[in-house]
Amino acid sequence: MKHAFSFSCAMALLLAATAAAPCRAVAADPPAAVMEEPFLAEVALHLYAWFLDEKDYDPERLGDGAKLVFRVRRPEVKADEGDNSEWADIRIPQLNLGATVKRPDYAIEELGVEVRSSKFRIVNVYRLEAENREFPEEEDWRTVECDLQRLMGTLRDSPARGTFPDQALSERLYLACCRQLEIDPDARGTGDQIIHIAPMSPVANEVWVFLENQNLFMQFTSDTDIENPELWTAQQLRVRTIDAANNTVVSMEEMPGSNVYVTRDQIGRLLYNCIVFGKRILVVTPDDPDAPEEIRENVKANW
Repeated sequence: MKHAFSFSCAMALLLAATAAAPCRAVAADPPAAVMEEPFLAEVALHLYAWFLDEKDYDPERLGDGAKLVFRVRRPEVKADEGDNSEWADIRIPQLNLGATVKRPDYAIEELGVEVRSSKFRIVNVYRLEAENREFPEEEDWRTVECDLQRLMGTLRDSPARGTFPDQALSERLYLACCRQLEIDPDARGTGDQIIHIAPMSPVANEVWVFLENQNLFMQFTSDTDIENPELWTAQQLRVRTIDAANNTVVSMEEMPGSNVYVTRDQIGRLLYNCIVFGKRILVVTPDDPDAPEEIRENVKANW
């Protein structure tokens, strides 16, 4: 990452990687790509790492020899003319979690660009209500079963497979920070900075960063493939921030309806992914204004 990271003020901007939930389902086969076991395994991995809570874990439903059951359908979506994006609903009743995935395919006429991807990415995650944890054999839902032990082995080995932003994407993340915070990207930082970057998921268009000095989390998202430079002209990165020191509560009942506050459980999950399995970047700023900053990187999972 090109790092003149110098965020002296508490920052508040993180982007909601959620999209409007699609409408009523129709009796049509889901896209073939989302029915493949490797893709569903990556979806399960992402939900496991970022959303699964202790209360959702049921050993009776996830015991030895069990199958992890995915329920998949193609929803009906009210799209604009010329929007050929594909959607799919994926639900995992054993985890009490569901996800909506999207493969964008549309044009932004005002900018003269096409937003198109070959990949489905998660755009929304939700918990299943009790009545949605078991499904009747309706025509529009399809079932895929995966061997749970093999899948859990994949989950346990996943940190070693983690990928991180390359130099080009890191520069883009940095410029997005500066744009949102109105910081001069060429300005020299003040003091040493410690940054942690969580591993990227192939099924989520997002990057999570933890700025240790400021107790600030930043999430970067995009509707296009976040790692593909050919699509970067189509959209700017959206940025959301979480002030961990000042915007953390025990329960959301303390701040009902707020989209600014998060729970301590959510903060713990963010810290776990960013620090335990993330890349640690130390930006050393010498006192001499003419001396260049020194960047030291370590991938924590490989220490």
